[in-house]
Amino acid sequence: MKFHGKDAKIIVWEHNTHIGDARATEMASEGMVNVGQLMRVQHLNDGVVAVGFGSYKGSVVAGREWGDSMRKIKVPEAVVGSWEHAFHLAGNGKNKLLLINKVKDEECLSSYIGHRAIGVVYNP
Repeated sequence: MKFHGKDAKIIVWEHNTHIGDARATEMASEGMVNVGQLMRVQHLNDGVVAVGFGSYKGSVVAGREWGDSMRKIKVPEAVVGSWEHAFHLAGNGKNKLLLINKVKDEECLSSYIGHRAIGVVYNP
């Protein structure tokens, strides 16, 4: 922003575990933050938009642990009750774009809903 000016726009590509908000995950209890949280905190009034991707099944290029070599890893079908499973059912197995704004206060989302955490490391 310093280089291009205060009206510049930026796109940051992140894995789903990095673009979410760490405050809404187990990461918060471990004192961790992520890019999604930092962008929301530091640039909330600038119109930050976070775009996350998920998948019902497929493959990912990742390591099994930090420092491990990257490899193609099969991603099994989503666990029943997870976000990925719910989206798969709602979309009849087809790709969908879901626009969500300010859902954290929705009563139907007050209980934990699991999701597939894919990042640099993926452990099925």
